[in-house]
Amino acid sequence: MSKIDLTNYSPYSWRAKIGLVVPPGNTTNESEFNLMSPDGVTIHTARADAYHDASESNAMMTDLKQAMSDLTAQGGTPMDIVALGCTTSSMTLPAKELIEGMQNIAENMSVSAVGPSIIKALDAFEIKKVALGTPYTPVITKYIEDYLTNHGYEIVNSDCLGYGENVDEFRQIARTPPEITYRMARSIDVPDAEAVLIVCTDLPTINIINKLEEALGKPVITSNQASFWATMRTVGLNETTEQFGSLLAKH
Repeated sequence: MSKIDLTNYSPYSWRAKIGLVVPPGNTTNESEFNLMSPDGVTIHTARADAYHDASESNAMMTDLKQAMSDLTAQGGTPMDIVALGCTTSSMTLPAKELIEGMQNIAENMSVSAVGPSIIKALDAFEIKKVALGTPYTPVITKYIEDYLTNHGYEIVNSDCLGYGENVDEFRQIARTPPEITYRMARSIDVPDAEAVLIVCTDLPTINIINKLEEALGKPVITSNQASFWATMRTVGLNETTEQFGSLLAKH
């Protein structure tokens, strides 16, 4: 019997291997990616520090390059795509510049990142006016507002939970009860908002997206949902699901 070529075979990753780079304290991004992943798609993580200021883009890219290398170090299997799973880090550079920079260090792997994924999601709905909710401090929230404004979107209302003054507060984000995020999202919605945007990959959100869309009657986009959607679409996986909001159901 002739040998079967198993060079690219995997019993669990037969459709795609997604490399995910998350901050050291993030425990939600990987969990939500796994919950959204269909059969044949697996998630493999590495860690890199989070950055919250555009002046830190060089340091962010240096750490990201090391994390991407860690995913395939010492003969490890290359990923089909590597996603930067930190909202603020992904906003240290304009969307196009970040993706081009990641492609330059990706060694033939495809790439995606949260900030550019949010932009793709908003564009898929042809949305320009958003209500923004974050778990962060007002300072970090303003940094996210500026990123979106610089890419042509209008923030018609925003609010935040105030976490981010220290490491312990950042850890609290992953412990935020979904009902608090749900109430924040409802409170920031205004008639002018074409969508509600909830950002931060460590904030649990995917189980409340459908409930929010039913209550608000408009799209609800979150960091992990948008990032997963764009990552899947980038590697040609176009199946839809109604479990995690209209973005994954219709686009």
